[in-house]
Amino acid sequence: MKKDRDGRTVLHSAMVTGKISFIDLLLDHCPDAAKEVTIHQESVLHLAVKHHQQEVLEFLIDQKLGSSVQDLLNRGDREGNTILHMATAKKQLQVRPT
Repeated sequence: MKKDRDGRTVLHSAMVTGKISFIDLLLDHCPDAAKEVTIHQESVLHLAVKHHQQEVLEFLIDQKLGSSVQDLLNRGDREGNTILHMATAKKQLQVRPT
């Protein structure tokens, strides 16, 4: 997987812009892309929270990541922050209906 100078892949860039159809297509062809991290150790989930992509975050967790979701939810970035830490710090406290 090619990365830019920030260690971002095409999937990481798509996360920032929230292009769900493109993210879906990328993960269909390369599911392991979701495991890649940036130079700041940010996962695709970190980027979704960081860039306020709630719909993309829900799509990944609910439909796309399967068994790897637990590892990504618990993964810390370079500073040790999980997506829960980031969401709390950014006051992204939406409650989803079940």
